[in-house]
Amino acid sequence: MKMNCIKFLLLFLCIIFLASGCQKKPLPSGPVCPEDVPPCKCNPFGPGCKEKDPPFPNEFMDCPGKRCKQLQLEGEDRSPPEWRNKKAKVFLESMLKQIRTLAENQEVVLFIQCRGSICGEYRQLIRYIEDFFSKARDFSLQKNPILADVKMVLRSEGGALILEAIDIEGTIGNVDEVLAKIIFEEELSQTEWVTVEVPAFDEDGETAPATRYRIMRRLVSESEYRGTGTSRLPQTNIDYLTALHYCQKFGSDTVLPNLHTFEFALRQGKIVGNRRSLYEMIRITNEEDEVESQLINWEQDAFNFERFLDQMLIFSWISSKYDDAKQTYFQDDLGFRCATWEGFVE
Repeated sequence: MKMNCIKFLLLFLCIIFLASGCQKKPLPSGPVCPEDVPPCKCNPFGPGCKEKDPPFPNEFMDCPGKRCKQLQLEGEDRSPPEWRNKKAKVFLESMLKQIRTLAENQEVVLFIQCRGSICGEYRQLIRYIEDFFSKARDFSLQKNPILADVKMVLRSEGGALILEAIDIEGTIGNVDEVLAKIIFEEELSQTEWVTVEVPAFDEDGETAPATRYRIMRRLVSESEYRGTGTSRLPQTNIDYLTALHYCQKFGSDTVLPNLHTFEFALRQGKIVGNRRSLYEMIRITNEEDEVESQLINWEQDAFNFERFLDQMLIFSWISSKYDDAKQTYFQDDLGFRCATWEGFVE
């Protein structure tokens, strides 16, 4: 009996061993991929390789990555107001002597005026001119031109910045006579705004007359944004609508630069970034706008121009790429600049 049990046990173990050796290997779920080929590249229908919609590229196909962009970054130490003021003081002292000589040292009441679109761009210089003459001996300022003897006019002509002293009623010389005139040096008259020409296209995609925009060369600084202080650091930590409201102080048509104006300003080396703000907010070009719609080249501009109205783009000065973000997006190192349309290039 005991021997029979041992034989039965040995027979049972042999059957199990033979059965395990005859098991079939599982069939592969797809082609056998070489080790150097990613599995989903070799077999897109394999497990875990379900095809997903690729993210929208957000780039100009004629200029991918950093190619043909002239990226320039500056530190926070751009020319301080004190340096410009010292330069301006030399010119203003010359004008002061000319007027004082003609007035024969009698008291002169001045009215200071700025003409044209340059006024918003030269606010700091205008404030310095007012401060300079208000402290000068025998001179005083008047906000009402009717009560003034001489009108000081700051204007731009042919790219030059000019300051003229004009006799209002002939108190010193003749009526409307230019008593003194200075032309500021180029380095003083260089505004923080630059002009950029942006290619345009007609409905058939053919080249059309280019458009001309003016755009801030640098990011808006903290002192410019607050209207006080001397900080040259970029203003950050505000949302899109707050930045837009600031830009419109320069005129109702002044807004954040659209995508194309910003891109071609980069390509032409017209604008600079800042190492203290490596990201900045810009507008998606409005395809429904009569002017801006002409900037879009539908075959090369791989952007979603139909995105929701609460979206904006963020440009990275590190990667040179554009990303989506909500207009309510806040970030410590997210700066901004302003731009405005000037017309078509003839």
